[in-house]
Amino acid sequence: MKYIELRSQEGKWSVAALCRVLQVTESGYYKYLRNKSKPYKYADLLKQIYDLLKEDPENVNYGVKRIYQYLRNSKNYKGSYSTIYRICKDNNLMIHCKRRPKGITKADSKAQKSRKPY
Repeated sequence: MKYIELRSQEGKWSVAALCRVLQVTESGYYKYLRNKSKPYKYADLLKQIYDLLKEDPENVNYGVKRIYQYLRNSKNYKGSYSTIYRICKDNNLMIHCKRRPKGITKADSKAQKSRKPY
């Protein structure tokens, strides 16, 4: 990240010069410094999700909907589905299902043709 590089060079150069070179704003750099020590907003929720996934080897296949249902039913979670979706997406917990086409049929050599003309 650019801010980490900027912080390592801070004593040698001015912050304004480093921000210009790295093409970041000074206010963005100072916001990064201010928020760096804050804990993650959803740390406890993320811990509950990881605990669910570690309970059973089959739980690794849980998608966002099933995680959301588990949290609502077992942990009395009152938040929204989109929050769980965002947490899973940010922490690489998304399960992507393979798309299976539904309209493709295979030819059956034993099947008889229809006698109707249309």
